[in-house]
Amino acid sequence: MRRFSVAMLVAAVVVVLVAGLLQGGGLRGGAAQGAQVGRGGAAARPDSAARDLERMSRALTEAGLTGSERRAAESALRAKLEARRELMTALAELRSVSEDTKATDDKLKQAIAVYQKALTKYRGEVAAQDKALEAKLSVRSRARCLAVGILDNGMGMGGMGSRRGARRGPPAP
Repeated sequence: MRRFSVAMLVAAVVVVLVAGLLQGGGLRGGAAQGAQVGRGGAAARPDSAARDLERMSRALTEAGLTGSERRAAESALRAKLEARRELMTALAELRSVSEDTKATDDKLKQAIAVYQKALTKYRGEVAAQDKALEAKLSVRSRARCLAVGILDNGMGMGGMGSRRGARRGPPAP
């Protein structure tokens, strides 16, 4: 029964957040933030934000975290998703400049430098969020968070994909 109520609470939060995103509020910042989309790119479209929130919710549920560990993980994931959106905006700009046949070498070099700076910032934010979160997790929770991609595992949330028929939540005592 407790797992059901936690799942219902998570579902309600996701619905509220998605509704806010679809109305243009975003997680932070407002409608204009993350709205830039380059040719052939999809930086922070509302549907990708909804997918990010859905993946985050699934990862939190799969990790089986409860209480303060879950709240800390959710906060870290939100910060990392925001950092990712900023990186995607920089990538969209790089893509746009790289596809511009009239772009000079200097403009291309500048776009590369801007993207690399954004990438460095993103990696720093992910590392800082992970370090802060690790300090709040038990060893078992840390392992579970690495396995599902809440902590950076090099593969993102879900890793190689969810295991079919995998148990949800922590192992029974």
